[in-house]
Amino acid sequence: MTHQNIDHAELQRFATDAFQSAGLPAADAAVIGADLVKANLRGLDSHGVSRIPMYLERLERGLVNPNPDMKVTKVAGAVAHLDADNAMGFLPSHLAMDTAMDLAETAGIGMVGVHRSTHFGMGALYALQAIERGYVSMVFTNSSPAIAMWGGPLDLPWREPDCRRCAWRNLRPLRYGYGHDRHRAR
Repeated sequence: MTHQNIDHAELQRFATDAFQSAGLPAADAAVIGADLVKANLRGLDSHGVSRIPMYLERLERGLVNPNPDMKVTKVAGAVAHLDADNAMGFLPSHLAMDTAMDLAETAGIGMVGVHRSTHFGMGALYALQAIERGYVSMVFTNSSPAIAMWGGPLDLPWREPDCRRCAWRNLRPLRYGYGHDRHRAR
């Protein structure tokens, strides 16, 4: 197999153009293109540009809304709910993290639940988003039983990967991510 190196900026333009041609607004397409390339640059190719065909198929089949009307509703002082209107998961996930950090500005902590979203890509994207603003974060999602957690059996009915990150002063960010299940302690 022959490998070819592609400049990440060129790859990001390609990804952005692909999503724009599928009907996403330019700004949304650029966010998703950048996020996919970030996954590749971090070595998580399973969540990088290799996902473009799957995402485009979902858009073509109408399973994902290219122009969602996302709504954030404050539920309590530090808690909000985000109805993603079946958006590409990257978009509501970034909005949820921004909202959680805004809530934390006044309440000291912020939590946002996202409903009616789709695959959100690499969980580290949103944890890093929090680090960039100086916050500790915990990012959780659910997944279908079609994908086993790393090193785990495929036949489990439920999995929930999560990603936790924090930064302390000038130290390198602490990263902790894993997949777990409710049926077996690891």
